[in-house]
This record gives sequence, structure tokens and C-alpha cells, in this order.
Amino acid sequence: MTQPLTITYFGFLGPTEPSRLALCIGKIPFIDDVMEFPTWKAIKAGEKPNPSYWGQLPYMTIGEGDSAVQVGQSDAILRYCGKLAGLQPEDPMEALKVDEMVQFLNQDVRDRGLARSMSIKDDEEKMAQRKKLNDELLPAQFEKISSRMDSSGFLCNGKLSIADLILYTTCSWIGMGTLDGITADFIKANEKIAAHYKKIGDIPEVAEWNAKKRVGKVPAF
Repeated sequence: MTQPLTITYFGFLGPTEPSRLALCIGKIPFIDDVMEFPTWKAIKAGEKPNPSYWGQLPYMTIGEGDSAVQVGQSDAILRYCGKLAGLQPEDPMEALKVDEMVQFLNQDVRDRGLARSMSIKDDEEKMAQRKKLNDELLPAQFEKISSRMDSSGFLCNGKLSIADLILYTTCSWIGMGTLDGITADFIKANEKIAAHYKKIGDIPEVAEWNAKKRVGKVPAF
């Protein structure tokens, strides 16, 4: 029997959403502990004790009471949730393919692309970088991603994995329209990516989670 799980993070999608979805798909109960921004601001200002060992979000608490274990880092949390849910391959080569895709999505698409553009303070420079991302870099990256899909419609090994949940969350983030200068046109234009988004969104547990937690926030392509 799985020990009680609690994921602590903000209420929006972010890097923790794939872990939430993995647990939902695996029918593994967990507490979605939403950290409110005013509370986190007070914690960072030293007005309240920081509950996170690493001093940052997200973190997961496994178990209860004195025996509870807290772990941080979104990628580590996702791999753990993926293993619990059966979304992490046991075969080394299959696991390697999933890890490769996970790192490309998180490192190249998110961190070096979308997130980096958010850190640019000069508006003109930011929008110039966003235009390059929207018109050139992201379409090319998503073409590479879609070329790895086989007839199953999944990213790796012909079956659902945590990599699919990251791509789904990334597309949701882009499709929400919260990144000025970044549109979902290149997603809609890529038939495999658009079909993949619908495929993951139609998984009953994902659809149920979205209906419960993401009403009006998850786009359709």
C-alpha cells in the first residue's frame, strides 16, 4: 500500500502538473496542497518558517508524522510518481528514451526557451526573443518531438509515459495565452502534436482532473 502523499506547490500548472496527472492516472490518492502566493511571499520574507528543506517549491511529503519524508525537485518527484503509476519503463533502453525526451522538454523547450524569455527585463528584447521562439525555435523543436512519435501516438516506446504528460502540460501552458508573443499556432499546425494533446486530455483521469481543477484554463486545439 502506498504511503500517504502530499504535493505542495502553487495552484497553476507549472512543473508539478505532470506529477499530479501521473498520480491521477495511476489512481494513487494524494493531497494537492496548494501554496497561496501571499503565504509564500511571507515565508520568503522570513515572516513565517520555510516548510521546504531546499527552501523552494515544489516538494512532496511521503508518509505522515515523525516518519514522513520530504523530497524536493520537480523532476525527481515526477520520476517517483511515474514509477508508482507504472509510467516509468523498467527496461533500461526504454527508460533511456523517456529520460531523453523528458530532458529535452524540460531543459531545451521550457528552461532555455520559454522560461528564459520570462527573465528578460527589457520589453523590446523580450518580445524579439518571443518572436524568434514562436516563429522559428519552437516549431522546429516540436517538429523534432513529433518525428519521434510512432503509430501509437505516444512519445516513447509506443506507450504512455511521464514524457507525454510533460508535453501535454507544456502545450496547455502555451495554449493558455499567458506568454505574450507566443501563440499556439505552431501546435495546431503540427497534426501529430495536436492529436497527442487531445489523446492525453481524453484519458478519463486527466479529463476528470481538468474538470475538477482546471475549468476554463485548459485550451483545446
